[in-house]
Amino acid sequence: DALKISQPQVTTLHGARDLKITVSLTVTNVGDASGSEVVQLYVSHPSTSGLTHPPKLLRKFEKVRDIQPRETRDITLVLDKYAVSYWEDRIGSWAIDSGEYAVWVGKSSSDLLLEGTVVIEKAHAFEWTGL
Repeated sequence: DALKISQPQVTTLHGARDLKITVSLTVTNVGDASGSEVVQLYVSHPSTSGLTHPPKLLRKFEKVRDIQPRETRDITLVLDKYAVSYWEDRIGSWAIDSGEYAVWVGKSSSDLLLEGTVVIEKAHAFEWTGL
């Protein structure tokens, strides 16, 4: 099935900025017995960032429990600013780079079944201090 990735939305609450990206997919039990699955979501930083980042970072996971045979469930995972940011020593704050981020979903980092991309525009990139 397809991976649906929303456009990034930047919000400000009490002076603090946040970012929200919604990732939606469908999980189907194709077996003859009920079961559970852990859906894992990985993100990679843009290759244009100029820094070396790990190729895939686990940023979200969800256990889908007790899926009956041939049952289909819609799953939604929400990424925030922490999922696409990194600590930038040169400026002493967290940073979100603009560019194209790869998104993968699967059972593990070696069993990725769905892939997509999301672009964070320069207007949506920002820095912040603290947690």
